Amino acid sequence: QLLPAGKELLDLPKKEAFHILSTGLVETKAVVMEVLRLHPSVAIDLKLAINDDVLPTGVKVPRGATVVYTPFAMGRNPEIWPNPEKFDHTRFLQKRDNANNATPTNRKGKRVSVHRPTSVSDFKYPVFNAGPRLCLGRPLAVLEMQLMLCILVARYDFKPSKPHLPKAKVTVVAANENGVPVYVTRRN
Repeated sequence: QLLPAGKELLDLPKKEAFHILSTGLVETKAVVMEVLRLHPSVAIDLKLAINDDVLPTGVKVPRGATVVYTPFAMGRNPEIWPNPEKFDHTRFLQKRDNANNATPTNRKGKRVSVHRPTSVSDFKYPVFNAGPRLCLGRPLAVLEMQLMLCILVARYDFKPSKPHLPKAKVTVVAANENGVPVYVTRRN
């Protein structure tokens, strides 16, 4: 537990908040991944079948068919995620191989690396695609989000400027129809 009991990260002094985020990047990465589960940047995607295939559910996909899938809906599917509407970054935390906190592994005991940042299957969590179409930029994208979170939370406070009822805009790249109005103030 990096946070003092009963404290929120934004309640801490700037240097302490930055230290927690920058040394606890495992937790920060899990937060980033959970945010992307609920709010993927590409909410709807499609693939073209170059050969006849069969989905894991048994559905036959003929060559030339377009398969549409929605990471947004998958992130909220209770058959994939327990309590899917609940923000729970611990879904993305990994086991460690030994008492020295060495090499992280996934649930099958395979080593995890920067290219395999969590123990969650890419096919269950297709935010960066999966298989041979996996996004090569995933490690950099995740690292950039972690670092921006560290920098912004250490320097600024964010408060809603009015009650917010999210209304998704149906586009390929996720958008919120009403934006997310917030007050941003510099921390002391």
